[in-house]
Amino acid sequence: MTEHVLEADSILVELGGRKLLSDIYLQCRTGEVVGLLGRNGAGKSTLLKVLFGTQATPDRSVRIDGRSLSPVSLRGRWITYLPQHGFLPPDLSVRSLIKLYVTDALEVSQVLADERISPHLRKRVTALSEGELRYLEVLLLLHLPAPFVLLDEPFSGIEPLYQERVMELIKEYRSRKGFIITDHIYRPIISVSDRLVLLDNGRAIGIRRKEELETRGYVPKGTFVRGESGVDGGVLESEQEAGFEVDKQTWKDLDLFDHGRRGLVFELLNKVKTTGGGDVLEQLLKSPSNQRELLEARRDTIRFFADNGVDLHIDREQLRTIEHYATCGIGLFPGVFFDAAIYTLRNQLKQSPDYYTITNGVRRTVGVLRHLVVQAEEWLECGCPDALVSEVLEMLELLFDSRVKAILFTPEHPLTMREIARCDHFFRGAGKVSLRRILDLLYEWDAYVAVARAAQQYDWSFPHYSEAASPAIQAHGVFHPLIANAVANDFQMDGKANLCFISGANMAGKSTFLKSMGLAVYFSHVGFPVPARYWETTLFNGLITTVNLADNISQGYSHFYTEVRRVKEVVMKVKEKRKMVVIFDELFRGTNVKDASDASLQVIDGLAGIGGSLFLISTHIVEIAAGLERNPNIVFACFESRMEGGVPWYSYKLRSGVSNERVGMLILKNEGILEMLEEMKGARPPGGMGGHQRGPERASFSS
Repeated sequence: MTEHVLEADSILVELGGRKLLSDIYLQCRTGEVVGLLGRNGAGKSTLLKVLFGTQATPDRSVRIDGRSLSPVSLRGRWITYLPQHGFLPPDLSVRSLIKLYVTDALEVSQVLADERISPHLRKRVTALSEGELRYLEVLLLLHLPAPFVLLDEPFSGIEPLYQERVMELIKEYRSRKGFIITDHIYRPIISVSDRLVLLDNGRAIGIRRKEELETRGYVPKGTFVRGESGVDGGVLESEQEAGFEVDKQTWKDLDLFDHGRRGLVFELLNKVKTTGGGDVLEQLLKSPSNQRELLEARRDTIRFFADNGVDLHIDREQLRTIEHYATCGIGLFPGVFFDAAIYTLRNQLKQSPDYYTITNGVRRTVGVLRHLVVQAEEWLECGCPDALVSEVLEMLELLFDSRVKAILFTPEHPLTMREIARCDHFFRGAGKVSLRRILDLLYEWDAYVAVARAAQQYDWSFPHYSEAASPAIQAHGVFHPLIANAVANDFQMDGKANLCFISGANMAGKSTFLKSMGLAVYFSHVGFPVPARYWETTLFNGLITTVNLADNISQGYSHFYTEVRRVKEVVMKVKEKRKMVVIFDELFRGTNVKDASDASLQVIDGLAGIGGSLFLISTHIVEIAAGLERNPNIVFACFESRMEGGVPWYSYKLRSGVSNERVGMLILKNEGILEMLEEMKGARPPGGMGGHQRGPERASFSS
């Protein structure tokens, strides 16, 4: 079989005044799979469009076997292209599509006999799953005669089973064709590719070893681990530390979520302008992470919005209109001029609901997108962080479509009938996936702006992430955000000890401090600002708290047994995740003092011996401190209080040591409860027996 070589160079593309692609050179041979990687907005899709000839660029050279060819000559004959969005006519059956696209009779029979296609031959395209549709699209392209295949996101949004099946197709046809593949799901790309190319800052960088993707910041450090093969190494690491573990009890303790409801702390941040923004905010808060690059990128974007006072100038009703329009299912605005004119004239005489939905939806959508384009360009001029640059460039790239760019990238003006038709065909037709992605970005930015606004209003700070080997937290001025004029505290654990034993009188501030620490740990692992003057932490694999533990009556568990089960859950989770922050507000409350004391002593001593995690445990049973003071892994802290004029006084400040103050009985007396009980001792019950005195009675219970 004749070998062919596809080459492209001198490719320059600018978007929003930035060079998206700068003097790119790329080569692919038949029999080779080239994996094209890069962050959102790096220009991957744009580069494929340039190669295919559907993206105009002032300076490009695309050659086949050394001969420069025009875009018209390349398309179909030499290169086929799978775009991100579907390209198959939705109203045709699978059988009809196969006969339409595949011209060779033998190949038609082969495609019809494909075991993954044959059960669906009578179905329309719209009846296929995302995975089935993507598999069919790739299969049809591979049966075209062109020797080079460009695949834009063949794995995104489809089931893992069909990701594997698409990979099998690529491997089956790689001996006959040359592939250039790009996708945000990088693992299949790495697995199936012979060569990797990373797009970074407009340049195409050849990747010789997978570890280079870490050093260049494309994937988090530690994504790849060296295998026994030495040089090639780079085995994909398991997902054992892919997330940050948290449970519903912790959400409830921190007042974030409780039985599906948003808690008071969540509502502090919920300053979004759109319903979609609120959903994104909830999803972010329910998805903490221990991936440094992700957290730093999110933190930097929110800080940029806060420092620059960004306001998206959108409202909930605008986005509701756009969402309704984008998903309404009404037929597209007539694309032929004569038909469009008749349709418009008819509706000027008597406007139909469908006409209003389309025209109003298009105008609202164009208005929001124009505003976003202007605002995004301002962000670029202000030097926004890399993560936001990537998202902005991705949005501009999606909008830089020949059908709508002249409308969106020009000064605002009333839309003509022709422009409404063109936009409608893009927004709800070929570009509906692009519009969906842009709306998702808008909702994400809405959530980030809301958090930025909250950080400024409540005077929160942005977290720092330490790379220290041992688990460590350094906090200055940490406070609880729900308490007005809250007293702030400093706290530090640097790896020399891993358990902090916290004591203090009733109402001295122990529980509030533990919740404050829990929230700060949690927010920093979402990439959000934290309620503290300064916060620095190593990254952990999870947070688990036990502050307000309820009985489990439905299971028949006593309070003490529920506490015991919770301790067991914590120990098992720490054993599994290794690097956790664990917070207990009183270990055992549901049993007698002797058992609670003995159990607390042994559990605390045992937890202190577990390296890699940090434990914060409060207790009223200060007597056990003497049995723990020789443990080098334990530090002691307390909240001071004292009596002033028979009334307890609290500083709410954390200091070193153990508190011996006891104010429980005093609080009971000050509330007058003991006096009330004393007065009631001789009281005669209503409807009583007068002066008749009854002898002692023995209570009886059924056996």
